Amino acid sequence: MAQRITQEILQLFYSPYSLYPIESLNALTTKKERQGVLLKCLFKNRTVGYADCFVWPELGDLVLNEQLSLLSQGKTTPLTSKAVQFLFDDAQGVTQNNFCDGIKNHFLISCQEFVWANIYVKFQQGFHIFKIKVGKNTNEIVKKIKDNYRNLSLHNIKIRLDFNSVLNFVEVCEFLEEIKSCLSIIDFIEDPCTFEKEQWKFLQKKFGVSLALDRKPLGCEILHENENFYFSDISESFDVIVCKPALEKIDLFYQKLPRHRFVFTSYMDHPVGQLCGLWEAMMFYQTCPNKKESCGFYTHVLYEKHDYINELSSEGSQIIFPHSPHWGFKNLLESETWKPL
Repeated sequence: MAQRITQEILQLFYSPYSLYPIESLNALTTKKERQGVLLKCLFKNRTVGYADCFVWPELGDLVLNEQLSLLSQGKTTPLTSKAVQFLFDDAQGVTQNNFCDGIKNHFLISCQEFVWANIYVKFQQGFHIFKIKVGKNTNEIVKKIKDNYRNLSLHNIKIRLDFNSVLNFVEVCEFLEEIKSCLSIIDFIEDPCTFEKEQWKFLQKKFGVSLALDRKPLGCEILHENENFYFSDISESFDVIVCKPALEKIDLFYQKLPRHRFVFTSYMDHPVGQLCGLWEAMMFYQTCPNKKESCGFYTHVLYEKHDYINELSSEGSQIIFPHSPHWGFKNLLESETWKPL
């Protein structure tokens, strides 16, 4: 698809940006400025589309300059392939409809913030699921889970734990043994350790916990850019597939994993990319309404505010798209300083 679309491109432009995290975003990064570019495409039929390209070299992405260099040559990576698709969709005007389709989101908190007073404030605002990025030292999260279990259970609040594969298999077993009396509040555990199908299958069966699989650099031995990846021999090793529209071909996942839960998340990227991903999730859930889940697009709060973030609003845990074309950011995008690619 991306190759066909690139043949319709007349000219590409880019506008660099920086995002400033309020705190460290995950176990593999430190609190530092993040770089990305907004993309603008003029197609041969004179339509214009916008998208985002935001990289995580720590997780295996090519650095930004390499992404742009390849794109200028008409070559795409998983990230720029999806960006080209979003550019095309935006230029076609299909993104101007159905921008508030009731998708709820979890709220991302740190282990330090995981106290009942904080949870209850967000619960009253409409959040019923919380995602916690967990490091290698599990002592603190074990204590927090036990301390908060009664209140979370009473209010039917669930938590999602993301380990970014920092534990080994033995450590995961020890952790689950520690919290086995509290597993009813765990929605799923994402990438607890490096993916190994028999080990993950054992964890799900022994502890009755759902495991969630994220992307290849976090342990999944699947190449997302390869359309012939094979899922069937590992599908019993996890219940949830974490989908990142910023770089993954979701339709291929669904072909291979029709019975699994599909939880979409942002790439912790620019609001343009954030809403591109949310739009794709909306389209997927409209086609497969029985698959609808609380997603992970409420990530603009991770960064210091800027003009694009200020345009976003929410209703409970739902993000409300700004009311204008081009992902809701028409005026801001048209006022960017664009450089030819």
